[in-house]
Amino acid sequence: MPGARGGRAALPRLAVAIAVALGTGCQPEPLPEEAFLALAPRLVQDAVALERARGLPERAPLLLDVASFAGNAVRATGRVLPVARVDSALRARLPWRYRPTPHDSSYACLETPLGPACYVPDDGLYVRLVLMEREGEDRWAATVLTSRTRTDVVPPQLCDRRYRFTYRRMDGDWRPVARQVVRDC
Repeated sequence: MPGARGGRAALPRLAVAIAVALGTGCQPEPLPEEAFLALAPRLVQDAVALERARGLPERAPLLLDVASFAGNAVRATGRVLPVARVDSALRARLPWRYRPTPHDSSYACLETPLGPACYVPDDGLYVRLVLMEREGEDRWAATVLTSRTRTDVVPPQLCDRRYRFTYRRMDGDWRPVARQVVRDC
């Protein structure tokens, strides 16, 4: 409505303001690749620690979806990181051995007389990075999926948990700010 406050004249001003904001660095800088490669193992370590606190045996093998970490690097760094580079960084920084496992190989199901039974191979723990996102200038949040076999039910079923970890980069290290169970089993 031309006579209304702002009216059509406000639209060009709004478009210019948005264009200026996008073009003048109002978007935060992407995370440096090395910072992402230092955060990725921290995410795995924290997810494994929470699962161990919930009874995951020390001997349980770790099945890691390395491609999910490489894929989420784009959101954090603005660049595609090769899976081999992410794999190398994880192997160098994690205290355990792991088996790179794509999502479609992270579990198996079979039909039993009691219904379908699904399980993580070798009673292991599968870890996948679902989402990385910036929370403010110096904070990053990550949603991590863990899957393991529930043996307290018959037939065995998958236990999928989603954790949300928030970290702040301080003195060259990633410090946890918050940990939340988003979905439990």
